[in-house]
Amino acid sequence: MNQTSSIPSEYVYPVDPFVVQVLQSVIGKDVVVETVRGASRGTVAEVKPDHVVLKKEIVHSLYVFV
Repeated sequence: MNQTSSIPSEYVYPVDPFVVQVLQSVIGKDVVVETVRGASRGTVAEVKPDHVVLKKEIVHSLYVFV
């Protein structure tokens, strides 16, 4: 029999260790992050392999996926 099993898709995003290391070195500093969706400006609050958290002057955080 020729049955096709339904295997869920999984997105895989490559992680650039250099980018993560550079972002970790500027935690607490103001930066501009340029993405395919435009630029985001803020203070680097947190860095993970798949995203960075920028704090804006107003009272909320912006998650930017790198």
